[in-house]
Amino acid sequence: TGTVGQRVAVPKATVTDDSGEAIAYYVYLIRPDGVSIRLFQAVTDADGKRVYNEDGTPKLEYYDGFVPASAGVWTVQYYAADATGNTAIDRYDVRIDEE
Repeated sequence: TGTVGQRVAVPKATVTDDSGEAIAYYVYLIRPDGVSIRLFQAVTDADGKRVYNEDGTPKLEYYDGFVPASAGVWTVQYYAADATGNTAIDRYDVRIDEE
């Protein structure tokens, strides 16, 4: 649970692929009114190609939380897809109360 106007932390997720394919990984925040906002995304270079860390994992841009502007149920959704189109989605709800 959280409170309107106060920061809510969003934990990072680890994404792997057993075949070694590149993985697209995103985290979305879905507001109570249904609007989706991307919170985390893979870093790309000027040509739109993914940037990787030294260990071969995709470099990610993190936004580690959000400040809700309204009460209601907010959903955090993790989405990953590999190069062959296999996908995984996980989500959880956060109830936000008025101050």
